[in-house]
Amino acid sequence: MYQAEDSRCTIAEPGCERFDVIRDPAEPNKFVFYEIYSSEEAIELHCRTDHWKKWNAFEKSGALTNISPMKYSILMQS
Repeated sequence: MYQAEDSRCTIAEPGCERFDVIRDPAEPNKFVFYEIYSSEEAIELHCRTDHWKKWNAFEKSGALTNISPMKYSILMQS
């Protein structure tokens, strides 16, 4: 599965503080990717990696549906 390669590479990136892949138990084909980066610069670097470019091409191929990227700011961290 390509996602495993992408996950391993992303987790190893400087600036990646968290990378979770969550599956909906009621809908096993529905996933959420939860990513936290230390800065905007870390996100920009992430989007220039080879593994991100592969994932982006896979996403744009139409293999995925209902993609809704969201960006949030952390207000409090444990």
